[in-house]
Amino acid sequence: SPNALGGIINLDTLPHFKFKAIAGGANNQLARIELGEELFKQNILYAPDFVINAGGIINAAAEFEPNGYDPISARDQTLNIYNALEEIFEISKKEKKPTSQVANEIAERNLKEGIGKRIEPIRFNLVSFSHDS
Repeated sequence: SPNALGGIINLDTLPHFKFKAIAGGANNQLARIELGEELFKQNILYAPDFVINAGGIINAAAEFEPNGYDPISARDQTLNIYNALEEIFEISKKEKKPTSQVANEIAERNLKEGIGKRIEPIRFNLVSFSHDS
């Protein structure tokens, strides 16, 4: 699983792949978006990096909740990553599309429809300090 270096899935590395799945933490694993199609053709299941990495941003966003950080709530929200990946894999199989394409289509639809859009603005909890002399 690529966990550090982006662009590691490229035309040079792809012919050497002998595994059935890619699920890594590195950002931008595909050197070019078209490589998602190549993985699909080779029957290599790809968990798109921006989906599998969502836990980091979910946890960071939880820091800005009005009532402060709740680790249980943050964890519960990250459990949706499993459901998102399951949906991507099912659609990919049913519609015979690369998982990278399916994930991008879902993300674009969600952005267009405002799914997940905050209703309340982010409020930073600023702490004031007083210096007693």
